[in-house]
Amino acid sequence: MTDKINDSNNFNNIHNSKTDIENSKANSWNHNVAVKLINGDIADGIVLLSDNNSLRADNTLKESINQLINDWKNSKFEPHDRLIIAGHKEAENINQNIRNYMKENGALKGPEYSILISGAESKKYANYMAGDRIVFQTNDKDLQIQNSEFATLVSIDENKFVAKTDIGNEVSFDLNKISFKHGYV
Repeated sequence: MTDKINDSNNFNNIHNSKTDIENSKANSWNHNVAVKLINGDIADGIVLLSDNNSLRADNTLKESINQLINDWKNSKFEPHDRLIIAGHKEAENINQNIRNYMKENGALKGPEYSILISGAESKKYANYMAGDRIVFQTNDKDLQIQNSEFATLVSIDENKFVAKTDIGNEVSFDLNKISFKHGYV
């Protein structure tokens, strides 16, 4: 493994991760999957996942996305403890589907505000309500927020949003100064 890694910091991170996994339940199948994946034995890791009914294959991307959304909806965890990891292309679609579900089920409250989003190809709008999950896309020391930090909107009006971060800080911010997007994915 060391002959593949030139940067000693990367090696230390990989080594520490491997050590943590080795210190976990040494005989569990998920432990064995993690060790195989860390060691680059992807095929055997996938076989173990499949053998333990932890691998799902769909015929289309649309089927996979629909299943992800259904799994999110049916999760026993609170919405702020749920997160789907997806590529940029799929994220917008999944975010919108989950948001629609939240709105239909009364989890989003109060007035809905549309915010103009300038994109490289075109301009479009994103809608936000209290209860929406967001992810900040900027750092701001005064507000004590970081890029990629998740939060839930507590209240909104046309000039400012108030959000509670996942670490418990409540921040009030100007929509024109802080970059953010939906944060279900």
